[in-house]
Amino acid sequence: ERRALLLGVRAPRCDKSLQLSRSYHPHYDDILLKAKQARDYFILQGPPGTGKTSMALRFLVEEELSTINSKLSTLIMSYTNRAVDEICAMLTDAGIDYLRLGSETSCDPRFADHLLDRAIGEHPRLDKIRQMMMDTKVVVSTTSTMLSRPYLFQLKHFSLCIVDEAS
Repeated sequence: ERRALLLGVRAPRCDKSLQLSRSYHPHYDDILLKAKQARDYFILQGPPGTGKTSMALRFLVEEELSTINSKLSTLIMSYTNRAVDEICAMLTDAGIDYLRLGSETSCDPRFADHLLDRAIGEHPRLDKIRQMMMDTKVVVSTTSTMLSRPYLFQLKHFSLCIVDEAS
């Protein structure tokens, strides 16, 4: 089934019964609704500076967090640390709590307090790390950092994955 989807033999599924929990912005509501209804994947493409990260990504995260199910969580990834820092800035400005994976040397100092290493302290315990991952609703990382930590997918299931700057 996955092969058929990826090769274009099967069309991506869509659940038209899903609706937005609220209106976010008149220019983005149609896009957000289509993204929410997408069951397999959704691609948002557009020129730089059109609000894909600062608006659409933010609203998608807010919509996912508005869901009553407390087990839902979002993984946001991008290719570069600079792009991840931009995502962290957007989340911070929106008042959305998150956990950033990566090292202090590759993270903008403004977001270092959100790093997993900082959050667990000097004496990390596996049960504390596991609980922190389970309690966190939004995790932000570079794609390479997530690929180097596949065990995280055994600790946590993400209901939504957003890959920013996916090209």
